[in-house]
Amino acid sequence: MALFIAKKFKVSKYVAIRRALDLEILSQDIYWKTIAEWRKRDRRRKGKESAGGNYPATQVSYIGKRFVGLVMEALRRDYLTPIEVKGIVGLYPASIESYI
Repeated sequence: MALFIAKKFKVSKYVAIRRALDLEILSQDIYWKTIAEWRKRDRRRKGKESAGGNYPATQVSYIGKRFVGLVMEALRRDYLTPIEVKGIVGLYPASIESYI
């Protein structure tokens, strides 16, 4: 239930269950047992997941492939330098190539 509510309201599962405790929907025993179980599960998962996202892919997606493509085309035509591309897009040209 708390996981469904957390997803629906875009908050963490810990916030959702704490709110349920504050509204007296859950007893303190159930709250603390659930928290202990989640923490144990989160600790086990922590080592298995990747270290994070892919910054170049995220940046290209955020700025837009079309814009990044135009900037890269300007680089190819020598209208821009790699340093200017870095200033505009936030990435060096070598890290952009595979995402456009």
